[in-house]
Amino acid sequence: MDEKITLLRYSNIPFTVNYDNKKYVWAGSKGSIISKKAIPVEVYDYLTSFTTTFEDGELIVEESTELAKELVENIVDKEAYENNAVSKEDLIKILNGNINKMKSELEKITCDTTKRFVLATAKEIKVSNANKQKFIKEWLGSTLSIEDLFEEE
Repeated sequence: MDEKITLLRYSNIPFTVNYDNKKYVWAGSKGSIISKKAIPVEVYDYLTSFTTTFEDGELIVEESTELAKELVENIVDKEAYENNAVSKEDLIKILNGNINKMKSELEKITCDTTKRFVLATAKEIKVSNANKQKFIKEWLGSTLSIEDLFEEE
């Protein structure tokens, strides 16, 4: 079986998969460049069967083929996958939009890595609205002050 499927890494944090003595590495996205890698379907099957990689939004299936679309339809917890599979573009729209819409969209995210990605994006686009910053701090469960959480790195 030589079929391959392309997986994307929206988060800016690297991600590694070890399968059958081979390492697959996604460097993490930088700016508007999304990290992507084509992998054998067997690796995808392993990830769906033995990990929560997709439900946690760690990797996203590029739905460019019929096979890819079919695989996404068969993800066990598709709702979690869709909630945690947030692109940087989508996050920017959410963070720059209405605060009530932002709250409802962010409440759907359950994965800590995705939450850290939200914070990194909020800092990058310099979310300055005090109410949005307060919500993000509480949503993250952070004990840091808002000033410390949103300080420039």
